[in-house]
Amino acid sequence: MEAVMDSLKRRLLDEMAEKNVHKVYQLDGFATTPGGDGCLDADGAGDVLYSGWSYELRNSGPALAVRVHVHAGTNSKVAVRVLSKILRWLERNPHLIEEEEIRPRELEDARTIAARAGVAVAPEDCARLLRVAQADPLVAAGRWPSENRLS
Repeated sequence: MEAVMDSLKRRLLDEMAEKNVHKVYQLDGFATTPGGDGCLDADGAGDVLYSGWSYELRNSGPALAVRVHVHAGTNSKVAVRVLSKILRWLERNPHLIEEEEIRPRELEDARTIAARAGVAVAPEDCARLLRVAQADPLVAAGRWPSENRLS
């Protein structure tokens, strides 16, 4: 079975190499146990929602506006429960999928703040860093409290 999976992996990697890079907003729903996994806050059912901008290799363009993946073996009731929560979350927070445009000067400001703090910041996180820096003078000065999160 391991040889079959290795062969499949090689074939998939070869196919991926031919695809284009697309920026996507990924919404993940983790079906965990009540109380969560200790890293993310779970709701009463033990589910955790997470989202963020990402890049994906795919042939389809913007016409394929939404794609849903469900892990093999996932119970359909669990999938419907988590998808319903994602839908409600997106309905309550439509701004999540509005791409943040950042001007070159803002990008440079964010990189300067991050360099002062000795941290690396991905380009897609620069707009959030600037918002945090506006609200927190310590971050703007390059002092990076460990409890500070880019949210």
